[in-house]
Amino acid sequence: MSNIVSSTNVLETLIQLEQNGYRFYQEAAMAMEEGVTKNLLLKLAEDEKVHEKTYKELLERQDDVADITFDEDESYLNLIMNLNAMVTDEEKLEKTKKVISKREALLIAEKLEKDTIIFLNELVELDRDVKRNKAYKAALKEEKVHLRLILRQMMDENIGSLML
Repeated sequence: MSNIVSSTNVLETLIQLEQNGYRFYQEAAMAMEEGVTKNLLLKLAEDEKVHEKTYKELLERQDDVADITFDEDESYLNLIMNLNAMVTDEEKLEKTKKVISKREALLIAEKLEKDTIIFLNELVELDRDVKRNKAYKAALKEEKVHLRLILRQMMDENIGSLML
């Protein structure tokens, strides 16, 4: 069985993910004392704003609204779309205000980046539009840089979650 989602919905979801990421990184940074982790979170927040702008421009300049078809076994795309629609910004923002440690902030950041990387990987495989695909690949590269920065900071902070 195949599922279909419009490219507009995908771009709107990406915009929302970037907005949520920005809010999280800003709130988490404000909860930190001055230092490397706070600076990293602030940098990530600014990068999320740039990504949001890119997706908004893509949405505005779409030549056509295409349907993206994916098989049931590729339902991660659908899961992210539905999950994003179910959770309100206020709920997420309230949770981020409770982040009090570097460990918590970095663990959440790691998850945010990994989820975005998986989502973008799916889109690169499924969306045949050349302009959108190019944007997905560029964003994917940046999200991987973010993940490396976060993991490096986790190692520097000696956060035990890296041990399997």
